[in-house]
Amino acid sequence: MARPVSPDERRTLAIVALACAVLLPHVPYGTVLEYPLRLIVTSAHEMGHALAAIVTGGHVREIAIYPDGSGVTWSAGGNRLLTASAGYVGSTLFGCVLLVLAQRARWHGLVVGGLMLYFAAFTFLFARNPLAIGLGLGVLIALWALSRSRLSGAPLYFLLDFIALSSCLYSLNDFLDLIRFSTGYALATGKSDAEALAELTRIPAIVWALGWGVISVAAAGLAATTAWDVADDDAPSPPDPTIPDA
Repeated sequence: MARPVSPDERRTLAIVALACAVLLPHVPYGTVLEYPLRLIVTSAHEMGHALAAIVTGGHVREIAIYPDGSGVTWSAGGNRLLTASAGYVGSTLFGCVLLVLAQRARWHGLVVGGLMLYFAAFTFLFARNPLAIGLGLGVLIALWALSRSRLSGAPLYFLLDFIALSSCLYSLNDFLDLIRFSTGYALATGKSDAEALAELTRIPAIVWALGWGVISVAAAGLAATTAWDVADDDAPSPPDPTIPDA
């Protein structure tokens, strides 16, 4: 059994994971290593659209992911406003929830199992083009191998923190791109979610982009604060000095 990881060690691991996520794109071959993470964030974005469509009474026809890291979800019915808004916010929430849950060692098995169910739904219910299917199957195989391995303690904390924080960072970077597209400082290859809602509501795309960005930054801040506190809550209880040792 792995040695218990103290709250201070967990916080240090999270800080190291954040530093690695920030620096990864800037090291040799870092962009190659980050590419699967980029696609995972895209899948979380598209799953946000899909789940919102289903929850609001619609149905999902398919999800496709493309080599440039973009994706698209084809759905019908449901609330278009909530469905369009759920992509960017959903990918951030994916990382936020994972970050908080990862701080409790006794939940690690459930976290890995939950991720397997999540990507099984993505792969077998919604993914339809080769890259989306390949991504889903690849992640499922990796998670299955992780569940069968003896990885625990500090290495598992670091791995889950790294995936969670990378997801948050890539999602927030997507918001910056969305704002640049919405203000005309960059050209998008297709219609963004903000532009789709601008056509639907007559509210400018930049307003939607900024609103989603504020929600996501607030969610990321709350998740970081909660994760910091959970590390203390999950600390092993000190021995009771009134009970003599056996």
